[in-house]
Amino acid sequence: MQVSLQNINQSYGGQRLFNDLNLEIPSGKFFSLLGPSGCGKTTILRMLAGFIRPDSGKVLFGTRDMTHVPVHKRNIGIVFQDYALFPDRSVLDNVCYGLLARGVSKSEARKNSLAMLEQVGLGEFAFRMPSQLSGGQKQRVAMARALVIGPELLLLDEPLSALDVKLRLELRLLIRRLQIKSGITTLFVTHDQSEALAMSDGIAVLERGRVLQLGSPKEIYEKPSCLFVSEFFGCNRFDIVEDCGACDNQRRLKLRGGSVLTDDSKEFAPGMKLSVRPTDIDVQARQSGANNRIPGVVNQVEYRGATVEYIIETEEGKFHAEVPSDRPIFILGDSVDMVLPANGRLVGVEP
Repeated sequence: MQVSLQNINQSYGGQRLFNDLNLEIPSGKFFSLLGPSGCGKTTILRMLAGFIRPDSGKVLFGTRDMTHVPVHKRNIGIVFQDYALFPDRSVLDNVCYGLLARGVSKSEARKNSLAMLEQVGLGEFAFRMPSQLSGGQKQRVAMARALVIGPELLLLDEPLSALDVKLRLELRLLIRRLQIKSGITTLFVTHDQSEALAMSDGIAVLERGRVLQLGSPKEIYEKPSCLFVSEFFGCNRFDIVEDCGACDNQRRLKLRGGSVLTDDSKEFAPGMKLSVRPTDIDVQARQSGANNRIPGVVNQVEYRGATVEYIIETEEGKFHAEVPSDRPIFILGDSVDMVLPANGRLVGVEP
């Protein structure tokens, strides 16, 4: 089922949050709303759930106008960050709740709920109480409860943010597997870039109630549309001071701390920012006068196992580089060069 928001306007306390917002979630896809706190992503989720209504505009499920349809009449499943389980009911009774509320017989509800608990790996926990479960197990129960009713739309409100790293990775795989198997249109709200990139078919990056970029994870990661999206994904930005022209299919750009040769097929201009991912910057010993090298001093070093992350301080500012750890590691105060790529991995973005 395709879900659409059409010309949505919404204000809070005299402040406009959405101004003619339009957004489409394709049928059967896993779609993420990604952005910092306060950008409007949870408000969109609550609007789709029916907890709030827009000041104007339409909420469509397929061709059905759901703008004024109450929560209990929308066939949706919701998984919250804080699990929202009934503490005085068993795991099985928590999962059965939505089916019983829809008039399914108790025997059928228990049968379907036990089958769903098996799918999320909790079949043997059916008769435990929520207080006897870990955080990851509680979130699996919440997923089972949301999916067992066979919803047309699944809403996930930062369901992994309260879990440790290992559990987040496990549940990430489980959620994606269940979504693919069920084919349910799914909206995932998160501020975590890695989760959105790993799990999504499509991503909308929001900032202050506006969709700044919409596309596949690959498109958004490799081709940020503006400075905000670039920096939100951790890219470094360099000021382009001068376009020195093209020669042999390469273009020389003068930056504040040096110059760079890059692919001439892209558009760059003074005033734009050069966006470079940390993984595309190498860190090498100082070498004067070479292209694509910006001199700096090691300001911070973090060993991460497979990689070493550096903060390099230059006359233009501080920049982040991430390099493989199978090479000599620089220490604080070392004079080094940041080596920028000369291929298509450099992206020009508007400020």
